[in-house]
Amino acid sequence: MRPGGTSTLQRRNALIGGAFWIVAGVYCALTSFDSSLGLIELLLLFGPLVAIPGGLAMVQGGQVLRGQALLGLLVLPAAVCAIVGRCLAPELDAAADGSIHYLSAVLCLPWLLVTGLVALLGLQRILKRGLGPIEETAIDAGLLYLPVGGGWLVLSSAGIAPMDFSPEIVLLTAVHFHFAGFSAAVIAGLAGRALRAGGGSSEAARPFALAAYRFAAAVVIIGPPLVAVGIMASPIVEVISGVALSLGMLTLAFVLVLIALFSGPGLLPKVLLCAAALSLTATMALSTTYAVGEYLYPGEDKLIPNQLMAATHGVVNVLGFTLCGGLGLFLLRRKDQ
Repeated sequence: MRPGGTSTLQRRNALIGGAFWIVAGVYCALTSFDSSLGLIELLLLFGPLVAIPGGLAMVQGGQVLRGQALLGLLVLPAAVCAIVGRCLAPELDAAADGSIHYLSAVLCLPWLLVTGLVALLGLQRILKRGLGPIEETAIDAGLLYLPVGGGWLVLSSAGIAPMDFSPEIVLLTAVHFHFAGFSAAVIAGLAGRALRAGGGSSEAARPFALAAYRFAAAVVIIGPPLVAVGIMASPIVEVISGVALSLGMLTLAFVLVLIALFSGPGLLPKVLLCAAALSLTATMALSTTYAVGEYLYPGEDKLIPNQLMAATHGVVNVLGFTLCGGLGLFLLRRKDQ
């Protein structure tokens, strides 16, 4: 299959996956959508169904990489298996013999396989190109982070909680590496491509815009593992890493606004990119407040409970930043072709 054909297939996967995700959301709303865990899982599934195939469609472009055709065929079936596996997850505690644990985890294993194939694409890109330029390195980092999210998804489905983490934290870690790991890094990389192509700055402001972008991309690349280390190490490390990631993301929001302002005619991409920037600003304020609360009030009620974080930070990050940002950059690229 030609590289252009795999991109088309991934776009089709994202459209079909989006329809699946909407149906799953309606089902949850009409039946068992009565807990924050259900909302977290619904947000997580946006990744396999929409964000990952959509991101891969824009990343692959004209490159010829081993396994990308197979990946295009496997993404959607693996995502559907993950849906079924997560539908079983609320029944984990009811299964005394552990059978539901095993079945739920097995159903999520195809998605772990897919995330491994995605990481192999990132490794091939690095071997062919090297570590620069930074926008391509950001994309590579996103591809390489995705199996971490897939692995934690399997652990959550199996009812395994390493290092005495709560089941909710295990699931949130899976969410973190699907979105803060993969989606944010890919969007940062695509924004860098748009910036270098001439969008996002006048000639006078171009050096400043590129410098701001390099800072944002560097933080996006190293941010997800730093936050994970902070969670495992100590509250103060978690606060420092969380604030650093927020600063990088806020700078990325600024770059998205620049791209929107100087991208030429076409209203819809501008609106989507500005909506993504505004969403990113709001979610980073929430995440910084959450991290500071974890440090100031350890073991006490959180400043922002997990339920509220899922309903605010999670929803705005997935639909506002990931969906609007990715779609805006896609339409911008289509307009310039």
